[in-house]
Amino acid sequence: MFIVAMSMASLAACSATSAVLGDAIRPDTAGRATTVPTTSTVVPLPTPWDAEMLDEVNSHRAEHGVEPLVRCDTLQQAAQGSAEVLARWGKLSHTGPDGSEPRDRARDAGYRGSSYVGENIASGYGDAGHAMDGWMDSPGPRANILEPTFTHVGFGRASGDGPGSPYWVQKFGANATC
Repeated sequence: MFIVAMSMASLAACSATSAVLGDAIRPDTAGRATTVPTTSTVVPLPTPWDAEMLDEVNSHRAEHGVEPLVRCDTLQQAAQGSAEVLARWGKLSHTGPDGSEPRDRARDAGYRGSSYVGENIASGYGDAGHAMDGWMDSPGPRANILEPTFTHVGFGRASGDGPGSPYWVQKFGANATC
């Protein structure tokens, strides 16, 4: 089990870049997290961990002669949403508690025009590098990372109260608009 400690400022900064529907959590002028009602989706911004993960994914692909992936906002939104569901649920599964599958969640986030979507999930890794190591050591996730058909990617990370926290998600897609 990994234990991750975050300062309130770090938590507020992470929350401000999360993809959420409904209320958004934002730091107020004093740096405290506050809830701000919204009717639109907050598109996640690149963070240091997700930039690191994109670099690692594309480095592995380059080592195997595979074209780099491009970060896609709709897949990023789908991945972040999936990570948040896993964290609340406290369970790793490609099938959501509502019966949805990875391609359903990508489509619902706006990734349309492709039926070819892949997903990697993990929990308990303290940072992006260790999550990537775990995926590269596992045949299915490794195949997703190195799949030449995939052209787009999005990442999600969320913490929960359960022992598997944090939860990590990679969403892959091809032949759709981001």
